[in-house]
Amino acid sequence: MVGLLVSGWGASYEVVEMCRAEVEEAELPGVRARRGAPVVQAPRATSTDRGAVLKSLVSASQGLLFISESDAPFSPVDAPDRKFGALDDATVRALAGHPAADPVETISVDELFRNAVKDQPWHTPREAADVKKYRALVELLHSTLPDAKVYRVGRIAIDVLILGTGPGGGALGLATRVVET
Repeated sequence: MVGLLVSGWGASYEVVEMCRAEVEEAELPGVRARRGAPVVQAPRATSTDRGAVLKSLVSASQGLLFISESDAPFSPVDAPDRKFGALDDATVRALAGHPAADPVETISVDELFRNAVKDQPWHTPREAADVKKYRALVELLHSTLPDAKVYRVGRIAIDVLILGTGPGGGALGLATRVVET
């Protein structure tokens, strides 16, 4: 079983709040799978290093919304049974809960965040603070998941998975959603 952690889109995505629950010291809920799959219980992270990396990613992304035609939060993704180096388009589609026909595009972390980390003269103080948070998030991604790649899955409502090799070798990272019409 893949222990996938993604939250923020309700029943349209596999949902586990494992890392967020640890951050909030709450109980671990189950996983809700996309497209009517049964509810299963997600395993707890067995490596404290893996849990620490996931916790730091959640903390760094907390309060940030990825800006597109629809602003979406970031959610933790933990697939300890899926070796990052062995991820192919079919596996990425499955992790994102997409059908086989949906396209998968791979880009770099820097390309995904290129606009989010740029100061603009018209930014409000809040927007300027978000730019600093985005820079810190990108730095954290590069330092904790140096091989991270960004997978964009789907059309129009695109699920974005930012994945790299976590402690123990399994895929680890963040997910969000962008809308592009």
